Amino acid sequence: KALSLAKEELGETLAAFELMDGDILRLIEETVPGKLPECFVDGSRSGACSVLNLSNISPFCLLVETLGSNEEHDSLKMDRFLELGLEHDIFQDGTLAQDGKQIQEFWSLRESCNPVTASNGYVYKYDISIPITDFS
Repeated sequence: KALSLAKEELGETLAAFELMDGDILRLIEETVPGKLPECFVDGSRSGACSVLNLSNISPFCLLVETLGSNEEHDSLKMDRFLELGLEHDIFQDGTLAQDGKQIQEFWSLRESCNPVTASNGYVYKYDISIPITDFS
């Protein structure tokens, strides 16, 4: 549902749709303390993001990125995507990166999933392949 909504609302600006689960986020914080962006942790690190306690983290988290040519237009599309997703209980919470630093923190977190799980003796994969003909 979330991917369908992203494709519907974000259209041509949708650049990335990445899935992370709550277990990997907890493992990252245990393995590399301080790696999670401020908005993913409780009051121990405060920030401009909504606060999310690791013990109550959702089973799955998404990183959704848009890359369009009109920042104001793109922002409106993302706001609408978040609004509809929350309204229809597709997701429970959302955080928009407020600046380039937060964008880097979010991507650094996503890119650390595989190395952290591998260093703990696990494999982390949610990759799927979808035929181009199924993209409508």
